[in-house]
Amino acid sequence: HGKKHCTVVYIAPWCPACKQIEPQLKDFLVKVEKDPDYGLLVIVGDGIKPGENEATADALGEKVIVDGQKVLRRSLNVSYYPTVYL
Repeated sequence: HGKKHCTVVYIAPWCPACKQIEPQLKDFLVKVEKDPDYGLLVIVGDGIKPGENEATADALGEKVIVDGQKVLRRSLNVSYYPTVYL
């Protein structure tokens, strides 16, 4: 999207640490949308209950990816939550 720097955060809906950072992620998603240099991509995956990933993504906003098939989790080698890539 033309950003010079991007952070990717992979979270799981059931993860206590992920739940703690959700309010900050939501605020940050709004702030970086207007920043020409910095981007944030939040990926929600590894939900246990049906619809859990989608509900978490909806609560965070429009700019969140749902990894329902765990494709991104495998390709990013996510083994703990939250996982942050700079």
